Amino acid sequence: MEYRILKVLVSLGVPGVALGVFYLLFKSFGFSFPQVTAGWVGPIIVLFMLIVGAITFYALTLWRPSMSGDGTGVSISVPKNGATFKFVIEMLAANNHKSVEYEGFSDEVLEAHVRSQQITADTTEEAMEMVRGLSGGEVPPFQVTRSSFGGYVLKAKKNHTK
Repeated sequence: MEYRILKVLVSLGVPGVALGVFYLLFKSFGFSFPQVTAGWVGPIIVLFMLIVGAITFYALTLWRPSMSGDGTGVSISVPKNGATFKFVIEMLAANNHKSVEYEGFSDEVLEAHVRSQQITADTTEEAMEMVRGLSGGEVPPFQVTRSSFGGYVLKAKKNHTK
């Protein structure tokens, strides 16, 4: 039974592993709440919730686009199992608190698999163009422009052959 619980938690990624570690720690302490005085049950539960919450929040902030050390450029790590084209592009845009519009892209192209790799570029626009190379030719050539509201517009170039 414990194996199944840990398997599910690990499938949730780093936050799930954190929950699994605290589950195992909690079991190893052998707290039997009928033996613990009533005044300590609440603080123990709250302490575990705070620790698990802090580690989970930290784990969720690890995979996030970040500016390079000198403040110019952007760097992003595509997850180990890869991600969809749309997800990676929107993560890059979110780094600048911008939205993305797609013109001329099918749903199939937006869901194209992007392989795992570190992407580093001087600008967000350059990084977005680099993502196409990680799709194995599934994403057609496109142009990145800025929209009038400040977001990004990706326009698929017409007459593209794979």
